[in-house]
Amino acid sequence: MRKSAVCQPLLQLLFVEDRSQRTGCAQKKGAAVTLTQLRYLVAIADCDLNVTAAAARVYATQSGVSKQIKQLEGELGYPLFIRIGKCLDRVTTAGDAVIRHARTILARVADIRCLELECNGDDSDGPPLRCPRARAAKPSTDELVSP
Repeated sequence: MRKSAVCQPLLQLLFVEDRSQRTGCAQKKGAAVTLTQLRYLVAIADCDLNVTAAAARVYATQSGVSKQIKQLEGELGYPLFIRIGKCLDRVTTAGDAVIRHARTILARVADIRCLELECNGDDSDGPPLRCPRARAAKPSTDELVSP
């Protein structure tokens, strides 16, 4: 059986046309949380709420990161951070939960990218080098040789 025959149904299960069907939540028309916003949010959390350092980590400008976080808060309808002036002071309770979910989502996206590489990659000795998770999960040819 070819890899793509197995992987294609798995990929189809990951995507549902209607978002409300997936989440059970009513959503504002046109509102969409992006992976970029989630990457920026996690970067800010990892950089101790330093937006300038977070921007450098994700190769973006400080103003771009700030705008995306403000837009994310607007789309969600609640603040993710307590601000003092223009500085981020601490993460709100809701923000903490969103950050945890963002980390999970970004990890799942990385898994999906690895799955896509496995499914569409060549049939060489192992998975593509760009997929460290797949390489770690697959035994080497030395492990497959019996004495």
